Amino acid sequence: AAPKGAGDLAMVTSCGRALLKAINSHVLPPPPQWALEHPQAEQETALERIETMTTYRACHALAARCAKAGAKPTRMLGRGFLRGTRCLETVSDSCRAQLLEQRFPPPLVDTFLDRFGRSLDAGSEEEEALVWAADLPRAIDERRRERQREVEERRERMDAGEGEAVALREALAAMRTGDGAAEESRIEDVTEEG
Repeated sequence: AAPKGAGDLAMVTSCGRALLKAINSHVLPPPPQWALEHPQAEQETALERIETMTTYRACHALAARCAKAGAKPTRMLGRGFLRGTRCLETVSDSCRAQLLEQRFPPPLVDTFLDRFGRSLDAGSEEEEALVWAADLPRAIDERRRERQREVEERRERMDAGEGEAVALREALAAMRTGDGAAEESRIEDVTEEG
């Protein structure tokens, strides 16, 4: 069940604005400092580490270009930027504190930040499809049509199942009202004795 207040669109929108503001005001550390703050994981290969650092350097350079042009990173850059910089880890704590200070319900804040964070993960299609949709109304409409198709398929299966159930009931009733032969039929287990 969704936490109390989670359905309040105005509150959720305010949470989103606060998060965007926190991301836009976050200053990325230089790559060497970031590398120290995010050491190579044990299961991360050398090639994966090089890729991680290359991605961070590119994100850092893009953020610097945005700042120089007076553009907001959240308007110019997307999910790849947030994945590559891992800045949500840092920004979430300050955003949570700011929202709680403004007396937002803690369950709402935690749910919002958790779901937004999950939308960054690969394979989180449910959150990802809506949060990162280029055309939100179209994504919502496609989702509605898909659910409608599922409902129609379920109804067809139920109707077909009901028809089968009726046929079975009729067959059983015919067996009971028949000449009694059905009652005399038995299945016997035959075993060979040695």
